[in-house]
Amino acid sequence: MLIYGYFVFGILLQIFPPLLSELRSEFLINNNTGSLVMTAFLALIVVLAIPSGMAVDQWGRTAAIRAGLGIMLAGVAVTLSTSSWLLLLTVRLFSGVGGALLLVSLIKIAAQLVPRNKLGLAVEIFAVGLLTGTVVAFNLLRPLDQLGGWRLV
Repeated sequence: MLIYGYFVFGILLQIFPPLLSELRSEFLINNNTGSLVMTAFLALIVVLAIPSGMAVDQWGRTAAIRAGLGIMLAGVAVTLSTSSWLLLLTVRLFSGVGGALLLVSLIKIAAQLVPRNKLGLAVEIFAVGLLTGTVVAFNLLRPLDQLGGWRLV
């Protein structure tokens, strides 16, 4: 489950770079503006990392994972019907809130699963899931985009 959580996070993190050319065409934006889709998501994770850690401690891992994943998936669902660039950017910011909760929760689980003298294993669990999700996003999403457009992906 842990690697799967990181995998999903990796895909949702990297979902837009392979689709950037189509986003530019549909929303009539340039590369710099298009890159805001990616950085908006990450910026919220950075800003909310410490508050998310506090929320995970207060709510518990399970509730935080459910909330984080729910927020991220709600963001994806709204993204599918997005008709404006500003709404797309807003939804990615919203998804970043969920991303922060999910990421902090999963890191906490990984750190608690292994003995303190084997924390490298926890880092590897994180890296395998996240990087696998990234690889899948970059290699699978572009061909799917060409079959049915970025909203299908």
